[in-house]
Amino acid sequence: MERNDRSDLELVAAARAGTSQAFTDLVRRHGSRVWGLLWSRTRRRADVEDLTQETFLRAYRQLPTLQHADRFAGWLLSIAARTWSDWHRAKARNDVGLEALEVEPQQPALESTSDRDALLSAVASLPEPLRDTLVQFHFGGKSYRELAALFDVTEAAINARLTKARQLLRERLENRMSDHG
Repeated sequence: MERNDRSDLELVAAARAGTSQAFTDLVRRHGSRVWGLLWSRTRRRADVEDLTQETFLRAYRQLPTLQHADRFAGWLLSIAARTWSDWHRAKARNDVGLEALEVEPQQPALESTSDRDALLSAVASLPEPLRDTLVQFHFGGKSYRELAALFDVTEAAINARLTKARQLLRERLENRMSDHG
């Protein structure tokens, strides 16, 4: 069986047994998920890189405590969320503002800077579960099935989150337009 064909369960068992390549394979398999979650919360490339590295370091150290190896992805994302929370608490509030948002070059440009800022502000103001789901779907290219597995919820819950997130974005952007128009 090729390394890429091995399940998370098999890779976790091999990593616990001391096979460093198995953990490397887990990093490759789940790196984009961790990146996407952290990007949705920080939107600063350098911070996301540092937090992603810290997440995998913590996961490696905590691997012996993982009780359900078949749920590695959810466990890893919970470590990423805690890593972000620890970083966020330690970081000075004045360093974390919407002006610090970086727009990735591959993202389509909005018509104006104020449109972009309004959208980013509206997305940033969403509750975390809605924001993370929306970002992973629209910017991470994840399917409903992938999101359900990623967040350990049903596909119906993903649909409900996306519907609610879009509704809130629409309301917030319409309110902004009526306030400025």
